[in-house]
Amino acid sequence: ANGAVGNGALMRLAPVPLFFYRDPIQAVEFSGISGIITHDDQRVYDACRYYGALIVAALR
Repeated sequence: ANGAVGNGALMRLAPVPLFFYRDPIQAVEFSGISGIITHDDQRVYDACRYYGALIVAALR
């Protein structure tokens, strides 16, 4: 589809917030950065930050 960016960034996200879960701000920020490495799109950055925050919240 036009404008589609895929979900690979979300599939490999979990290790980032798991590593940084004790520092939620860093966990969320590095979650977003991990997606931008391969998918230079604001939607990917936002989605990775959101899912990273969900993982951190589940662990706390």
